[in-house]
Amino acid sequence: MSAAKAAATSIIRKEDEFMHGIERQNAVTGMLADFLAADGIVEKAVRAALESSGNEELANFEGFLEEQRTKVKNLTEGHIGTQRHAKAFISAMKSIRVDIENGTHSTGAGAGVAAGAANGEEENEDVKPAPPPNFEEILQNQIEAAKQEASAGYIDMQDEDMMKSIREKLRERAAGDDDDIELEITNEENEASFKCPITYALFERPMKNKVCHHVYSFAGITHHLKSKRRCPVAGCRNDNVTMQQLHECEETKLRVKRFKARAAREKEQRMTQDNDDYLDIDADNMEGAGTTFIE
Repeated sequence: MSAAKAAATSIIRKEDEFMHGIERQNAVTGMLADFLAADGIVEKAVRAALESSGNEELANFEGFLEEQRTKVKNLTEGHIGTQRHAKAFISAMKSIRVDIENGTHSTGAGAGVAAGAANGEEENEDVKPAPPPNFEEILQNQIEAAKQEASAGYIDMQDEDMMKSIREKLRERAAGDDDDIELEITNEENEASFKCPITYALFERPMKNKVCHHVYSFAGITHHLKSKRRCPVAGCRNDNVTMQQLHECEETKLRVKRFKARAAREKEQRMTQDNDDYLDIDADNMEGAGTTFIE
């Protein structure tokens, strides 16, 4: 195997790693979108703090918030662009590997002489061997070709699933939606939404299915696949789930972490409140108690 083919193969094997990195970045962007959502955590908190302030401060805040939302969408466009470029790059590497295997790109110094002999030409000592191929130039040409081929199937960035997800988190309607239709989007996260459909426990090492987009705990889906192939989510038509379809879901991992932290804070607040209530009741009892003097 030539060094060029080995290098191409090594890069191709990292395709999932490349895509996983992009997904991880967009998961963080999604968390920002949650906080910046219309009528979300940040907006409610700041509005409450500015209730007694003038309209000018409120207007400045709204302008700032809208600016941050635009930045989040710009980040997402960047992730989509990176994803498209990565796919084109991997596609180019696959094409180059096929060309090397088929002998389209010569990789040896004596390739020119060998090619002449193969065509029935007599060997000539004066014939100089063909120079090695310029793989940098070949790669660039293949990337451009892959981009042009893929661009025909590209949809508008606003219609990409990645962007739709961010717009939903920001509680925005997509262009063209009827103004009378209310989006059923909420930032309220309950415990049930973080439970694995197999173990019924909070997600542990969540794995997302690339085909049907459902999420399961790693231990749960591993055990499930020992006896069944159908996706365990009710109504799902994916009847041939494999481990190759799965990859770690960074977004779910971050959401579960945030949910656990919030649950811990709420538990601590309840305990503090219960303790305060107990002290108040005890103080009331002390005040109402009579004192008896024995003469």
